[in-house]
Amino acid sequence: METRIRQLPFGALALYGLTLVCEFPAVCVRFFVIIMLAAFVSFFSHGLGGLIAVCVLAAYWPMIWSITALIPRIGHVGEAWVWRTRVGGREPSGREREAYEQAIHTLQGASDDPLPLPKDWFVIDIPGPEAAVCGHTLMLSRPVLEHPQLPAVLAHELGHLAKWDARLTAALNRLVIQRWPSVLGRGGEEGPSMAPLMPAVWWVLGPLALIVWLTRKAYTSCRGGLGLWLLKPLWANVWRQGEFDADQYAAQLGQAEELAEFLEYHALELDQPMPFTWLSDYTHPPTALRIDRLRSHARTLPERAPAPAPAPTTRTVLQEELPGFEGQPALRTT
Repeated sequence: METRIRQLPFGALALYGLTLVCEFPAVCVRFFVIIMLAAFVSFFSHGLGGLIAVCVLAAYWPMIWSITALIPRIGHVGEAWVWRTRVGGREPSGREREAYEQAIHTLQGASDDPLPLPKDWFVIDIPGPEAAVCGHTLMLSRPVLEHPQLPAVLAHELGHLAKWDARLTAALNRLVIQRWPSVLGRGGEEGPSMAPLMPAVWWVLGPLALIVWLTRKAYTSCRGGLGLWLLKPLWANVWRQGEFDADQYAAQLGQAEELAEFLEYHALELDQPMPFTWLSDYTHPPTALRIDRLRSHARTLPERAPAPAPAPTTRTVLQEELPGFEGQPALRTT
């Protein structure tokens, strides 16, 4: 069965180029902050030397790192490790790897072309069945690997890998300096109140608090994301269309009804109203519309021939020819 989808979305790539242009203010802020730090260092080291080139590279690094995500041979380097480490993923167990390989084997049997497999994948331990792709990496939750509709979920995610939207997702994520989760303690645990001591220590801690506040503001400005914020309605429309295309890819692999059933039980109840959809940043279309398209596609597919029955074993033949035959127990070796 033909499972190819258009590979070069010129509109999305043009939107990505416009996003890069809108990120230049963040590049300027990064350069200013870094050059000020370099000037502070040079005050003690007596000369900037090669620090100017380092400052320019550091200011442009998120943009360079983003563009490399679209280069086929090098875009995946470091990608899986960063994502897995940031979200707390892990290597799959032997049983999980076997379930994944069986599902891939099922999908490959429905396609005449090689499947667009991820270069790496990992497991995340969360309660619900979830799956996602970013660049060339696939993330699967532990429950989805134990789900009977794993092939349908995988078929949908492979639909993203078959197109450019997975790589564009990685490129856009790299434009923004991501916050890493704290490893010093759990959030939400408050210590004793400092309010009674604030008047007495304000003159001591006030300048330090101001420095911390300015540092946070500078970091927020340097993180980037201005282009994504300005163009989020346009990107949201790209992602919503991408979900329909990935569903179509799964349907072409014979997983339309299975994916529709999965969405009906695990995603439909999570839908919310989408006011002013064309101005919003909703990345997924209404689940009911996705289910409707999948089932419409399933009705147009020809019925599959029943799977051939397994060849009878010697024991089966003897049971049919010799009533009462139950066979010998397997020999136990030590």
